[in-house]
Amino acid sequence: MFFPAAGLRHRNDGTLNNVGSNGYVWLSCANSQNNAGNLNFNSGNVNPQNNNNRANGFAVRPSQASAGAHFLLNIREQYIYMELTRSELDRLLTLAYLDARRNERNKYDQLKFELHLEDNLRTLREELYLRRWKPMSSMCFVVNRHREVFAPQFRDRIVSHLLFNMFYPLFDPLFIYDSYSCRVGKGTLFGIQRVEHFLRSATNNFTQTAYVLCLDIKGYFMHINHDILVDIVLGEMDRHRKHWSNLIDYGFVEYLVRTLVCRTPASDCIKIGHPSDWDVLPDYKKMEHAEPGRGIIIGDVMSQLFSNIYLNPLDQYAKRTLCAPYYGRYVDDVRDVHTSKEVLMEHAENIGRFLASRLSLSLNDSKTRILRADSRIDFLGAHISRFNRYAKPETFAKYVGSQTGLDVPFDTMQSYSGYMSHFQHREQDILLYHLLKLKLYEKTNFDMGLEPAPLRELG
Repeated sequence: MFFPAAGLRHRNDGTLNNVGSNGYVWLSCANSQNNAGNLNFNSGNVNPQNNNNRANGFAVRPSQASAGAHFLLNIREQYIYMELTRSELDRLLTLAYLDARRNERNKYDQLKFELHLEDNLRTLREELYLRRWKPMSSMCFVVNRHREVFAPQFRDRIVSHLLFNMFYPLFDPLFIYDSYSCRVGKGTLFGIQRVEHFLRSATNNFTQTAYVLCLDIKGYFMHINHDILVDIVLGEMDRHRKHWSNLIDYGFVEYLVRTLVCRTPASDCIKIGHPSDWDVLPDYKKMEHAEPGRGIIIGDVMSQLFSNIYLNPLDQYAKRTLCAPYYGRYVDDVRDVHTSKEVLMEHAENIGRFLASRLSLSLNDSKTRILRADSRIDFLGAHISRFNRYAKPETFAKYVGSQTGLDVPFDTMQSYSGYMSHFQHREQDILLYHLLKLKLYEKTNFDMGLEPAPLRELG
C-alpha cells in the first residue's frame, strides 16, 4: 500500500504544512470530542496510534478497531501493479507486429504499413501509451453464405495480437480441458477425438446404452453482452492479481479490453461483395441488427479468446456443478454424453437457465437434441460412428474443391489433405477417380508448362 507524504491542511488558516516530509492519515475512530486517532509518519518514524485535532485536514484511511487497543492500523496485503513503459511497449508491439504479419505477407494494408514501419510503430505506440488509439473501419464480407466476417485493418490487428499475447498465457490455464477452440494443442481434430473417447467411455466400448446431448447457442457472437464480458475479464484479473500484478499493466489492459469489446464495427465498415450476399443471412447473424451493447466481430484474434472467456463460467458450471465429465465445447457447439437420457434433459434445462440468467444468451431450439450414442454423431465437420469417423459431405466438397481449383493456394491444398487423412473414406477409389476426372494432374502439368497428362479410366 502506498501512503504519500501529503502533509496536512492546518485548522486555523487552511495552509498546507509539511508537504513532502510528513504524512497524516485519519483512522476510523475518535478518542475524544475534539481529537481523533491518526497515522503519522516521516522519513525516520512511523506512529500508528497518534491523535490530533479533528479540525485538521488529513488524508482518509479507514481502520479496524479491536479490543485492547483504541486504534489499530489494518494494513492488508497489497500488490504493486506493473506500469507499462514506452520501451517495454515498443518491445511488445514489435512482437505483436511479427505475429500479425504471419500469413499476411504481400497484402496491401500490410505492405502499406511496412513501407514506413518504424514511424508507424512509433505512432501506434504513442496512441496506445496515451490511451488515444481507436479501431479503424473494418472490411466486412460473407463467408460460405452463412457467416459475416469483419477483417480489421493491419494496425488494428497488431493491437489485437498485443492484447492476445498478454492474455493468452494468463487465461488459458483457467479454461477446462475440454474447451477446444483456438487453443494451443487443441482444435477441431482434438475435439473430435475427445467426443469419440466420451462415447466409448460412457458406453463401455459400446456394450451399454448411452445418449448424447447436442446444444448450440443461438447467434452466439452477435449476442455477447459487452458489460458482462468486461465484468468477467476484469473480475478474473482482480481475482488473480496476486500472481498477475507484476505481469501486466492493469490500467492499460482495461483500456484495451473496453476499447476492443465495445466497438461498433458495423457503423463504418466497408462491405466487400454483392449486396445479395447479406440477403441469405438471418438478422440475428448480422452485426448491424445486434442490440446496443451486444456483439463482437468474427475475424479478429481476440474475438476467439473473448468467446472462450465469456463461456468459461458455463464450462465451469457444467463440469463442477452439474458434474458432467463427458462435456465438451467448441465455441458455441456443445456435446454432453451420459448413460441417462433424463439426466441429459436436466442438463439441457439447467444450461439454458444458466445462459439466460448469467450470460444473457439462449439456446438454439432447432439444434437442441438428444441422440443415442451408437447413432451417427455430427461434430466439427465429422460423422462419428461406432467404429469409424467420416467427413461430412460439406467437408468432402471443400476438400475436392481445394484439390481442383485453379486459384487455390498450395498450403490450403496441403491443409485439407492433412485434415482428410484423419478420416476413413467409404469409397476411396471413387474419390481418386473423381479427382482424376476433374483433371487435377492435367492442371498441375499445365501450370508447369507441360502437356496435359493422359488420364486412364479406372476399371
